Amino acid sequence: MKSIGKRPLAFKYKVKAAEQAICRGAFNDGLNFVDKAAKMAVTKSELRVLIAVISRALDDLSPQLKKSNGKVRRLSVNRSNALTCTIAAYMQLKINAEAALDKVSKSSNVTAKLSSDAEVSPIPVSNRIIVSRQPSAKLNWQPSYVAARNSMEKSAGDIKPGEPSEKSNCIIS
Repeated sequence: MKSIGKRPLAFKYKVKAAEQAICRGAFNDGLNFVDKAAKMAVTKSELRVLIAVISRALDDLSPQLKKSNGKVRRLSVNRSNALTCTIAAYMQLKINAEAALDKVSKSSNVTAKLSSDAEVSPIPVSNRIIVSRQPSAKLNWQPSYVAARNSMEKSAGDIKPGEPSEKSNCIIS
């Protein structure tokens, strides 16, 4: 993590680890990896991928919470409380990631406006506001489980009731 220039790769592996944990149903492990990845995300594309993984985890967790609330046994109540805490933690991470995405979007808009204003009326170098601009390169990878589950849900309207549906696989790409 302290290697110079390796932050994007570390982010990628944290997101992939979170995705694989969520795919297996290990939501607490996924939460741990998502939290670490959130601390490393700085570009729009990274934040969008992070939000997609968090959203997928929340979508996968919601039905489990509904199932566990139906039972009255002590074990179910404890499990329900644990699921509620996990969902709350994922929601907080999603809110933070969306806020960071808004902040990065606004700062890149300010940078673009400053550069377009500089072409029309040059600002002296001493008065120029320097805004750090994040690289705008797109990611050349995507979370496979998230993509597979999202595409399955989109095509779920095509599946007739009573027909078996395909299961998504965990794939590391």
